[in-house]
Amino acid sequence: MIELKNLSDKAKTILTDAIPHNAEGHESEEFMSLYTDFLKETKLKYKDLGIGGFRTAVVQNKRKQGRKDYDTK
Repeated sequence: MIELKNLSDKAKTILTDAIPHNAEGHESEEFMSLYTDFLKETKLKYKDLGIGGFRTAVVQNKRKQGRKDYDTK
């Protein structure tokens, strides 16, 4: 599982940018580009979780955006 609170601001921004493309998943070139950017930003730490792990993190990020205890910068 990807711990959102431990991610850099850039990694969080990538997750936010992926929200509108998440439904398309690997069929979207933009989604795949964001996934690659996320892997680079996190130095491949979450590579073993694959696209499914990334998609889950995108959904978690979307849900937490409105909460005060999570910084979405």
